[in-house]
Order: sequence, then C-alpha cells, then structure tokens
Amino acid sequence: MFIYIHLPFCLSHCIYCDFYVELKATEDRRQAYLNALKQEIAHYLGQATHCSPIRTIYLGGGTPALFPAEEIASLLSLLQSFAPFAPDAEITLEANPEGMASLPSDYRQTGVNRLSIGVQSLQPNELKRLSRVHSRDQVFRFLDQVRTAGFQNISIDLMYGIPEQTMETWQDTLSQAVQLPIEHISMYGLKVEEDTALDTLIRQGRMALPMDEDTVDMYEFAVNYLAQQGFQLYEISNLSKPGFESRHNLNYWDNNEFWGFGVSAHGYINQVRYENARNLQHYQTNPILRVENHFCTPQEQLENALIFGLRKRAGVSIVELERRYSVDFEKQYLPRIQRYLDTGYLHLEDGFLKLDPKAIPVSNDILSAFMD
Repeated sequence: MFIYIHLPFCLSHCIYCDFYVELKATEDRRQAYLNALKQEIAHYLGQATHCSPIRTIYLGGGTPALFPAEEIASLLSLLQSFAPFAPDAEITLEANPEGMASLPSDYRQTGVNRLSIGVQSLQPNELKRLSRVHSRDQVFRFLDQVRTAGFQNISIDLMYGIPEQTMETWQDTLSQAVQLPIEHISMYGLKVEEDTALDTLIRQGRMALPMDEDTVDMYEFAVNYLAQQGFQLYEISNLSKPGFESRHNLNYWDNNEFWGFGVSAHGYINQVRYENARNLQHYQTNPILRVENHFCTPQEQLENALIFGLRKRAGVSIVELERRYSVDFEKQYLPRIQRYLDTGYLHLEDGFLKLDPKAIPVSNDILSAFMD
C-alpha cells in the first residue's frame, strides 16, 4: 500500500500556494483534525478486503512538522494496526526550515525516515518575494540539525522562475544547495495559480516573472549542473543521488493505486480517483465523505500511464504497457507520435518510449497526442 496523508496547518500562507492550508495550529484544532482523520482511515482501511504491507507513507501539507512527534506517532500506529509496514517502508514528513514542533530526533523515533524540506530559494530577496518566513541561515542550521538527528534521506524543494530571479541568483542558489547534507532535490518552475495572492500581484503589475525562455535556460542549466554534482534527473522535476529516488512519487508516475486521507486529499483505489472535501469544517463534519468519485475507463487508465510514465527519465516500457492495458501500442499510437520521433522529441529505445530532455519545455503538447 501507498498512503498520502494531508496535514493542512501552516504558520503562514505563501503567496503562490493553492494547496488547502489552515493557519493557527492550536492543540484543540490539531486534535479535532486528527480525530476526523483517524475516523476516515479506520473506516476505509477497516473495510478493505485485503491490506498489503505499507510500502510508503507521505505526510504532506501544509506543514506536517507543526504536529508534535507524539501525534505523528499516533497516526503511524493506527495505520500499522491495519497493515504491517514493509521492512524498507519509506515514511516521508514535510517540514520547513523555521523548525519543528518536536525535536528532529523525536520524529526519527516515530519511524519517519525521510524529510522533504521547503527551501525554495537561498536568496534573501527571493524568499521575501515568495513570502517565505525562513532565512538562508536557518536552512543551513536546520539541515545540520536533522542530519545530526539521524536522517540519512533528505530532500529539499527549490523553485525557479521566481519574480525578478536571474540566472546568476539561480546558479548561486544551486551552488549553495549542493553543499547541504541532502540526497534529493525537487525543483519546480513557479506556476501562477488562479486566485492566489501571486496571481493578483502579477495582474496588478506589482510583480513580474522572468521570460519563458529564461526559465527554460534555468531548468536546463540546473539539470546539467546538478548531474555534475551527483544528482541525476529521474523525473521531469526531480533529481537524486543513486538509490534515493522518492519511491512514493514513483508510485504516482507508474500510475499505481494509492490511498489519500485528510482534507482536500486525492486517492486512486480500484480504478476510482476520488477527492475529499476541500474545507476543514465540511471534512471534520463527515470525514468519510468523498466529494468526487471518478471511475477511470480502461482508455483513461492507459492515457494516464503514458502521461505520467513519460515524466520519468526511464520512460514507459511498451511491453509492460501492452500487458497491463491490453493495447497494441504501435497500431494505436505510432501514427500520432511519428512526427515527435522524427524530430527527436520522443525516442523508442530498447522497448521504452522516452521523452527527450529538449522536449520538456513543450511536453504538454507532446503528451496531448496520447489523449483521445
């Protein structure tokens, strides 16, 4: 089993974020939320006909590290009452450099063995523009603390395409990042989500994003530079040292099933993609309610496998695709994608269909060729 749990509380709401978050993580609010969350977990896992060992748990948010270690431990204990943890289970906790509700070593003792830390930038002015509340120095101190606490699998988030960011500041952030005690980097091009504070500032002309061609250059530089530093691109937005790929996220990109628990969480079980209420009060009133259930047709499952799978550097196995989805790939898709094969945007190599790195900036157009 693969499990995502959404813990929505944050210290502040970043201007670019469109995830569901709540402020004021008081003990009463946390306990009320945990009670609802445990009710949802017990209801669905309790009625599952078969619970295979839990292979990954991802505690995302929000800022899950605002929940003390004993509260995280209670969630993990509940999950373990329904299914055993695999011996090499990957248990990820998202955190921010401004700190945790408990000591890092306390979280390590709960079974959490991977951290994903929201750094975003190591430039003071860029952090300010993003409304982040931590400093560059806090990043370095925090990473030293969690490494000392025993965490040997640490990921950081970085962002490019930030308002007024330049290639020089991006290069400086990367050169500092590789000095940190980390094994994984997720780097995201800043996307202006509708109805966020950033969207308003952009439309008012109070902030300006770098030109598209500049963000493409930033991405390409990062991939090449980080490869020289031992971080290999294994998915469009993710790089890691060998053996430290995110197994939880790889499960998404392999189009496999996963449970999603918590307010605004999404899941995919028995060919049904579902969504929980995107409102804390509504969720806590009825935590077992799915506000949306969509049964994925065989064609949709096939399309998702192609679209998600092509995000991976390894690409999509044609043999596995045909076996799993009963499709004649050459007959159904080769005529649609021949032009991309001819231009080198796509490659068919050793039975795998792969996206060329130069095609990533136009990948949405290419992936649309697989959709009916």
